[in-house]
This record gives sequence, structure tokens and C-alpha cells, in this order.
Amino acid sequence: FFFFFSFLYFSFSLSFFLLWNYLLFFFFCCNLCGGTPNMQRSLPLCARLQLVGRVISKPDAMQKTAKVEVKRIKKHPIVDKFITHRKVFLVHDEESVRMPGDIVRIEECRPISKRKRFTIIDVLKEEPQIFNEQTQQLETKYF
Repeated sequence: FFFFFSFLYFSFSLSFFLLWNYLLFFFFCCNLCGGTPNMQRSLPLCARLQLVGRVISKPDAMQKTAKVEVKRIKKHPIVDKFITHRKVFLVHDEESVRMPGDIVRIEECRPISKRKRFTIIDVLKEEPQIFNEQTQQLETKYF
């Protein structure tokens, strides 16, 4: 008979605990965004991912888009060698002025197209441009 009442006490305390956590979440969510939890927040709760990479596409290849290569060096846990991981991102470039070889910082953003989820926020280093007399165009040493 005692076990039955202990079970009721446990279930009541658990439901009270869950209800209390929900109320706390709702209260803090309303304070952060100034309304109900479904409203759009004025400030993001977490920071956006920022990466540094090198532009590898020509500016006239795609409209308002650049291809950026990000390299990461990681140590293999078993072999104890350093492995270079390479990933290519399609990045939104509003002016389409980034040349191949430029070192840029990219930031995560809302989906712009099927594969574009990053934008260029600043240029860390520009690649020097060389005038090619045969093609009559400015080029970099990468293309």
C-alpha cells in the first residue's frame, strides 16, 4: 500500500518538474525576443559559423557567386599524422569582384539558393593582378 502512494508522489513531482521547466523556458524566451517563443528574435541566440578560405573561381563564372575553398588540418587519432581536409563552399558575392587567390572570411547565413549558405563578410588578403597582353585581361597567378 505504501508503494502505491510513493509512486503517486513520484509521478506528481515529475509532472510538476516538467511543468516548471516549461514555464521557465517560456518566461526566458519571452524576455529574450519580447514576445511569444514563436516570434522572430531580434538577436540570434548562437553565433554564426565563420570560416577563412581562398577564392578558387573566376568572377565571371557565376553571377553574384564565388567558390571558396576552406582547408582544415586535423591530426589522425591512431596514425598520429596530420591530414588536410578540403571543402568547397558556394558563397554569395554581391559585387562579383573577388578574384581567384583572394583570402576571404565567410559567414553562415540563411539559404540563398540550393547550395549557397554563406556570404563574404571581409577580404583578408587580395591576390595581386597581372595584365595578360595576349587575352587583354587582368588575371591572377591562379587562373
